[in-house]
Amino acid sequence: MKERFLNENKMLFRFTDQVLVECPECNSVAKIVIPEKIDNSEEYGDRWNSLKRRLVCTNCGYMKETKAKRGPFSDWKYEYQEANISEEAIDWFFGLPLYLQAPFKGNTFWAFNYEHLNYLERYIRAELRDPAPYYLSVESTLPKWIKLSKNREDLLKIINKMKLK
Repeated sequence: MKERFLNENKMLFRFTDQVLVECPECNSVAKIVIPEKIDNSEEYGDRWNSLKRRLVCTNCGYMKETKAKRGPFSDWKYEYQEANISEEAIDWFFGLPLYLQAPFKGNTFWAFNYEHLNYLERYIRAELRDPAPYYLSVESTLPKWIKLSKNREDLLKIINKMKLK
């Protein structure tokens, strides 16, 4: 029986509660976290966008904080949020290289964290996928080379290597 992926219609920012990056001081894995409690009743809008983010390296102790700033249209933006992360593989908050990334046929395969990586793995592994995902969902914004069945096995090998990091 063919494996099926049911769209959860998760937007990419849902995977940013914890982002794994390379520490700018020691190049070890560091985490970008939300240093304050999240009230689940206010998950969307200004509440998410105005949150502080803290970069913490447990290897060398490096720490830095940032917060979103109001844009010209009263929207909240982090400094690197406009970066094309499909090409650069950097985080939105500090512009650091993502820890979970690997080259793939002239592209970069990346994930924010292991939850995101597992989500991508389920999508890639599935031979059957829901045809109409929400237009802002992770599934709808994936590049074509990730969606192609001819790349499935090679991408799954990369994912397995990433899980061992």
